[in-house]
Amino acid sequence: MDRAFRTALCSLIFNAVYGAYNVLFGVLSRSYWLFTVGVYYAILGAVRFAVLRSGKAGRSVARGTGVMLLLLVLPLVGTVVLSVVESRGLELHLIVMLVMAMYAFTKVTLATVNLVKLRKSRLPRLVALKNISLADALVSMFSLQ
Repeated sequence: MDRAFRTALCSLIFNAVYGAYNVLFGVLSRSYWLFTVGVYYAILGAVRFAVLRSGKAGRSVARGTGVMLLLLVLPLVGTVVLSVVESRGLELHLIVMLVMAMYAFTKVTLATVNLVKLRKSRLPRLVALKNISLADALVSMFSLQ
């Protein structure tokens, strides 16, 4: 269990750096999409931090995490609607796209490995961290689209 929390702490740091990266390039390129994805990762990092700090809380951790993950969909839906209404695609520099692709495939791989390793775990904190990791991976693939 201690190893899972160390991995979650590394993911928290990785999320913070990637979120800051997206916010920075979102501001520099005036891209609502990158800015929103950066804010999403900042909030996701805050949820992951709350789960890590929660101690031995039970179902309330898993329930609170689920509610936050559902609420985090709203900013992404707003960004997609904004992109469709403005009828513009997202054109980014090759380096930015390569970083996003590396991040997405790394997160999908790690989330899949964690999903398999922790599939039988019933500890609410581990289940919450696994769900956060999976949501992180799916949104990174979505943002890569």
